[in-house]
Amino acid sequence: MIVVTHRAPAVVLLSVVLLIAGILREPSALFAGAALLLFTAALRGYAALEVQVASKLKVSHRVEGLVEGGDLVYEAIIENKSLIPIITAEVAVEYSPHLKLVKGSRAALVVIPPRSFIKYKMVFKARTGTHYIGPLKLVVRDPLGLFKSAEALTIGEPARVEVKPKASEAVVRRLLSYARSSGLTRSRKPGSGVEFYDTRDYVPGDELRSIEWKKLAYMNKLVVKEYERETHQAVIFVVDATPPMLHGPYGSTPFEHSARVVSSMAMYLGKRGDLVAVVAYNSEGVVSTEKLYRGKRAYYEALRALSKVEYRLEGGDEARIAQLVNAVKKVVKIMPRERNAIFIFTTSGSKAYLEYMAYIISRLKALNCSVYVVVPIITAYEIKGVAPWARSVYRVKALKMTKEGLEFARNLRRLGASVIAVGPEHIPQLIVSIVEASAAR
Repeated sequence: MIVVTHRAPAVVLLSVVLLIAGILREPSALFAGAALLLFTAALRGYAALEVQVASKLKVSHRVEGLVEGGDLVYEAIIENKSLIPIITAEVAVEYSPHLKLVKGSRAALVVIPPRSFIKYKMVFKARTGTHYIGPLKLVVRDPLGLFKSAEALTIGEPARVEVKPKASEAVVRRLLSYARSSGLTRSRKPGSGVEFYDTRDYVPGDELRSIEWKKLAYMNKLVVKEYERETHQAVIFVVDATPPMLHGPYGSTPFEHSARVVSSMAMYLGKRGDLVAVVAYNSEGVVSTEKLYRGKRAYYEALRALSKVEYRLEGGDEARIAQLVNAVKKVVKIMPRERNAIFIFTTSGSKAYLEYMAYIISRLKALNCSVYVVVPIITAYEIKGVAPWARSVYRVKALKMTKEGLEFARNLRRLGASVIAVGPEHIPQLIVSIVEASAAR
């Protein structure tokens, strides 16, 4: 459907004036007025034709830079397969309000040639999670802007963009160095395995194949060989991505800090050979690794799970508790029967959320799990690139969030929960100490 713009009435009025002047005084003005009316009608017809062409445009996407902190480059390719050019079109790109545009424009005037295509490029600052860019909205006009499409045409589908958190190699190296220097290396224990551990005296019931016959020959004593038993730890990270975890500066929300810590820990534990799983929940659902993984696979699966978290600022306390329950059900489903260390990353909440968290922890402990609640305390009160008054507001907000987080941690401790409430930079070292101590038991 075509509608007139504010310019069209002026052109029509000029045509009428010329026609009247031609009838009354100047015949040549009659032809000019008629020609102008015909030209206006032709422009309207062309605008209607552009609408038909625009409805058949093909849109494809190209996305680069799917790691947080860098440039997330989005490029839409708009292809016109018809023989009719779209001379004037206003293109607008819808995208997630949680993304920050750093280069390019949200809307622009473009020309789409026949049998050709154009590229529309935008650059965002990448942040962890799933975001949507698109669809494109298109308003077509005639060359003089007298007529336009009544409504913006939606072309193409939105591009689903999954941005992975960025693990810190420096943190992983520091953790490996810390584990060696502190003596927090994996314990060697006798049991079933393939690597030699030690020998001991023979006792009735030992298998004959385990006897060390060489020592019998020169010691005249029966001893058996023992092999090293694996003491790999199963570690499950549960990450809260509900609205309270999504408040804060761009790239520095509690969720994003937690995602970086978890990805670094997954890399470290993967190198150590431990089993790792990640479960994340927002106000609408749960995403997770399919099972426990070890090695590089553990790291990549952790990144994949965290990149699928969608930013949802809707949903109250009931939704938060409901999804926490679903997340714990997923944990129970994938965890082995023994030696599980579970770390729940969350932040302050209502009394109901606090009490339900304590109840969940007690149930997991009953299943012989070591459970720790991790409350990242964000103490960075400065933020760059904003007005001084906005920085002041943020400092007040950050101080309030810090106080609420510490109070939440104290209340959880009173209810018998084990809580880690420190800055994100100190969390990995504490988790390593806990995991190594648990594996040594």
